[in-house]
Amino acid sequence: MRQAAAAIVLICASVGLCFAQSPSSIDKPEVKPGERWIYHRIDYRTNALVETYELRVAFVGKDVIHGVIKKHRIAGKPEDVRIGSVPALAGDKDGEIDAIWTSEWNTVSSGDGAVAQPHTGFFRFPLKVGAAYRTDYEFRRPREGARASKVRHNVRVVGWEEISVPAGKFRALKVEATGHYERLDIFERGSEQLVCWYVPEIKRSAKCVYQTSAMKRGEELVAFELR
Repeated sequence: MRQAAAAIVLICASVGLCFAQSPSSIDKPEVKPGERWIYHRIDYRTNALVETYELRVAFVGKDVIHGVIKKHRIAGKPEDVRIGSVPALAGDKDGEIDAIWTSEWNTVSSGDGAVAQPHTGFFRFPLKVGAAYRTDYEFRRPREGARASKVRHNVRVVGWEEISVPAGKFRALKVEATGHYERLDIFERGSEQLVCWYVPEIKRSAKCVYQTSAMKRGEELVAFELR
């Protein structure tokens, strides 16, 4: 386990990896089974750490990525958690949750009971700076009865930015979605925004922030391991 932790830290500390060149177009990532990413989920309004979770790829098909998520609740602030403590997530303390994405990392099943039909459509590879497109989908939570929402987003590939997260500094492509959701089971609607900073070298986003009038939450990369 110590060797695995060291490998993760070494990858994250690689200056050449974190500051790669910034092309105008990015191809779809070649994700492999066994690759994993560890994130903090944060409430940005209180700067509280909500939870830490690990995503490990279990299976990759032509149009699908099947992952296994392990969650771990930690009290306190995000900076209280050291990278050296992350391997504890490899245990079975909190169980495993299955999640499914398209091969472009668009959510089909989020692992917390939410299902997107057909999928969220947030990423559309190749990602090109300046690209703009629309995505429409329904978000359902079958475990919660009839709860469902219709979502409409306008997505823009904004451009390259340097970002800093617990895993280090990265040159990332900012992708922004703004739009509205409308509940189908009750009368409720509102505006929302999702912003992600995608890093080609790590094959995923290093940071995402989701915001509505009532909340602002997101996730930041702590460590990762590629194959």
